[in-house]
Amino acid sequence: MSDTTRDISEISMTSEIQIDRIDPMEDSTRIIWTPAFMLLFATLLGAGLSIASLVTHIWFNGHLYSVNHIGMVYGIVLLGIWLIVTTKAHAAWIRLGALFGCLWALFTIAQYWTGPHAINTQVSSMTQLQAASNSAMLASSLCLSVGRIQLRRWDTWLLWILPVAFCAYLGYSYLKAPVDTRSLLLIEGKIASLTIYLTIIIWWFRPQCWREQPGPASLFGLAPIILLLLNKVGAINSEATVFFFQIFFLCIFLGTVRILQAERHTQPQA
Repeated sequence: MSDTTRDISEISMTSEIQIDRIDPMEDSTRIIWTPAFMLLFATLLGAGLSIASLVTHIWFNGHLYSVNHIGMVYGIVLLGIWLIVTTKAHAAWIRLGALFGCLWALFTIAQYWTGPHAINTQVSSMTQLQAASNSAMLASSLCLSVGRIQLRRWDTWLLWILPVAFCAYLGYSYLKAPVDTRSLLLIEGKIASLTIYLTIIIWWFRPQCWREQPGPASLFGLAPIILLLLNKVGAINSEATVFFFQIFFLCIFLGTVRILQAERHTQPQA
């Protein structure tokens, strides 16, 4: 009888230890994709694709607005949702990432507002705004990618290597350029393009992000790839480029909604 009682007590203690070992962050992650949120997410995805298709059709056939107007509207919408995340976030890294997201939205709005307006030194202004917006996107991605995951050795190494490689590349590009072309504008142009690659690396080359938050990793990781391809194409002046231009914003919007849902269902960090 005593042996049976001892076995039962040991099993009970083992169960309590296993319960204590459950990570509350992992437990909260399981309830992020609730049926209601999956329905909302699917609705937003379908509505976003429909709106993008409709806007592209009207732009191509009616010419009632320009690509700059489309970019400003999406920027304003994303600024609003980033502000909501800033107020609802529990983790400091998530709140900081949302603040950088607000900066990215502001720079994006300014970038597309500058386009249709005749401003002196417009080329340099556009390059500076692109560098600022892409840098803000990189900073936001960095904060969001570390906010709710456990950093592994590879994450630590990568996050140390990237800034060093970034600075080394900028210095090499500046010294390699002809003397008469060396200027701050050259560095800003390199920053505008290089930060897109770094954003892709932050999301796609870190398995821990895909293991613990695959939703934000896929959405925020797809956005810079689309932006990179659009930059490779050049001018956004066809139906396909205008449509994928809006898909870029849609990915960021859905990723932000996913972050907001996670913060609503996650306990504040001590």
